[in-house]
Amino acid sequence: MEQRRIAASLVKKFKTRDPFRIADELGFIVIRTHLEGIRGFWNYAQRQHLIFVDDRLPDTVARFVCAHEIGHVLMHRGFNRI
Repeated sequence: MEQRRIAASLVKKFKTRDPFRIADELGFIVIRTHLEGIRGFWNYAQRQHLIFVDDRLPDTVARFVCAHEIGHVLMHRGFNRI
């Protein structure tokens, strides 16, 4: 699977499995904020990848959401949707 290959290469490159640290290393900005009806999303604005994660989520869920959004950025670069 392409997803597993991408994940493994990120872990190897950045020597961490923490999606928040990986996002930082990739130069993405992660914003923890209050979201209604969604757990997270990503956006590309002014040449910057932004990942929004609901600040009310438990840490384990927030990590999953951040990792999920990193996957969207890396696998769907041509899209910019919420």
